[in-house]
Amino acid sequence: MKVSAFHLMPHRELPQDFERRYDSVWVTPPWWELADARRVGQYYNWTLDELLYAARAGFDGVCTNEHHQNAYGFMPSPNLMGSVLAKQTNGLDVAIVQMGMTLPTTSPPVRVAEEYGMLDCISGGRLVAGLPLGSPMDVNLAYGITPMEHRERYREAFELVLKAWQAKEIFAWNGKYFQLGQVNLWPRPVQEPHPPVWVPGSGSISTFDFATEHNVCYCFLSYAGARAATTMMDGYWDVVEKKGLERNPYRAGFLQLVAVSETDAQAEADYAKHVEYFYHKCLHVPPQWFAPPGNQDYRSLLAANRNPVRRAEDPKTLRYKDFVDKGYVIAGSPATVKERLIEEVIKRLNVRADAQEHRSLRARGAARAARDLGRQGLGEPLVAEEPARQPPARRRGAMSAPDTPGTRTVTVWNGRVPIRVHVAGAGPAMVFFHGPWGLTWSPFLDALARQFTVYAPEHPGTSPEDPDAIRHVDTLWDLVLCYDELFEQLKLRDLVLAGHSFGGMVACEVAALEPARVKRLALIDPIGLWLDDAPVVNWMLLGPAEMPAHVFHQPAGPAAQAMFAVPAEAEAGALARTRLTWAMGATGKFIWPIPDKGLKKRIHRVTAPTLLLWGEHDRLVPRAYAKAFAGRLKDTRLEVVAGAGHAPHLEQPDATARAVQAFLKA
Repeated sequence: MKVSAFHLMPHRELPQDFERRYDSVWVTPPWWELADARRVGQYYNWTLDELLYAARAGFDGVCTNEHHQNAYGFMPSPNLMGSVLAKQTNGLDVAIVQMGMTLPTTSPPVRVAEEYGMLDCISGGRLVAGLPLGSPMDVNLAYGITPMEHRERYREAFELVLKAWQAKEIFAWNGKYFQLGQVNLWPRPVQEPHPPVWVPGSGSISTFDFATEHNVCYCFLSYAGARAATTMMDGYWDVVEKKGLERNPYRAGFLQLVAVSETDAQAEADYAKHVEYFYHKCLHVPPQWFAPPGNQDYRSLLAANRNPVRRAEDPKTLRYKDFVDKGYVIAGSPATVKERLIEEVIKRLNVRADAQEHRSLRARGAARAARDLGRQGLGEPLVAEEPARQPPARRRGAMSAPDTPGTRTVTVWNGRVPIRVHVAGAGPAMVFFHGPWGLTWSPFLDALARQFTVYAPEHPGTSPEDPDAIRHVDTLWDLVLCYDELFEQLKLRDLVLAGHSFGGMVACEVAALEPARVKRLALIDPIGLWLDDAPVVNWMLLGPAEMPAHVFHQPAGPAAQAMFAVPAEAEAGALARTRLTWAMGATGKFIWPIPDKGLKKRIHRVTAPTLLLWGEHDRLVPRAYAKAFAGRLKDTRLEVVAGAGHAPHLEQPDATARAVQAFLKA
């Protein structure tokens, strides 16, 4: 088994009460209260000293990684560390394992290929090229990349890097996220066609497919320990076998915390306070930040809700003996550690090797078919295109028969995007755009349906039958044009538009696109503008317990229960959590991380008289935005709904409906 020394470069001296005083070790810890630049300089130098010591002591690899805005591990540029290690370990048989430079946050991604090429040249061909997806805290929260785009950006960047390493001719790259007219990589790696590639993962089952399709090493990064990883790793090996590949142990790596001393008792004396420091302080992160809505694909999200990867217990309640006994940490004498590594990591997870396989860590030469890897270890990856997602077979512009009484599905966007529309009532046409938590048909819409024919479309991706429809809608402009095509197919001309929250933003954008089509506009606590002194709360970062109190004035009331209550039955509960999270991710694609996507430049085109309704106790979107909207719209009336939060049409449906009806009849 290959063993690398993996250093996070964490803050070593956080205050004793850190986890009680501060919300998180990641994204929000205040530098000026917690750190000193000169002292941090010592941390960096100590880290390099410790990794160099590990290299000289005989570790197979020394490993660094990339993180941002945190005290958990603040190496924003792991290649700066890697370059020192590459130079200082020349002459040693040790790999420079970069785990590594995050692809989605590096633009253009050929920068990764270039810098890794430098490291391979400096080290004489000892680089292991980790190509990580990056944590949500780094990529989504710190660097502002939309969660729904996170994996798409990664996959495109991955293909670009691999091609840049191997192409013999200058080429152009015309991708969805990156466009480069001339790619001509200097320098190239020593290892041909490129260094070994490792793909880290932390629980998304789609990464199993990605790693096996590209024939690279899958590295499961988890601080819960090997025992807790059995189900996840069994799932990975099942994918390997289903694809007809060998269970070569070099297809997998695993992050395991290990502490060794002369005896078990001495290990506790040496390491107890450090183990507890790490789990209590360095992992002090709101759990919902590890998977903001949209960050996982739908299949992985559903699998995680059915079988959570993370342990249910709170690590802050555990002590050293608990961490060792429960398998988080393997610690003790050499004999104890050896026995547990064999049983828990090598045998249980199939992460092992014998002496003949040691060379595989830095295998050279062309890619080999999986059947030829065998006991040679996992060599260079095959580069394969991700199978194209095929849209449902629908005729362009076709309208289906109603799915159920009162609903119909209309396909738009050249037959790629199905939009399910709920229809009720009789009279003039009125379109209602729902908010970010999916469509809740309520007494408010029933009341409007007594005077109007209400059309309530579900935003792409929020319909349970076709969650991946959102993949075909790339921008807010795409979404607006999808609705324009929907109205054409429904033959809706003179429209009354209403929208709540994100739906209010969409209604404004539609009204700005075709002012003559929209006769009246009703906006319920809309988003779409930004005030620095009154920021909109990012609800996608709220935990399940926090969400109802931010959306509703009465978080335990019937409206909140209708939106957020989770069924007690396990499968129904998993589906409900998945659909709610996915709806936030699908709509969040157009508003992350700040819901200012240029409406302020277009809102002057709206000519329809507008009613602004605002919940008296809105904790998500401050009432200052009512003034901001009113100041930009030409003909506006503002009404405040008493006893309501961010969703007055759900919490006070009668009062909200009366206000809308009176305005629309005026």
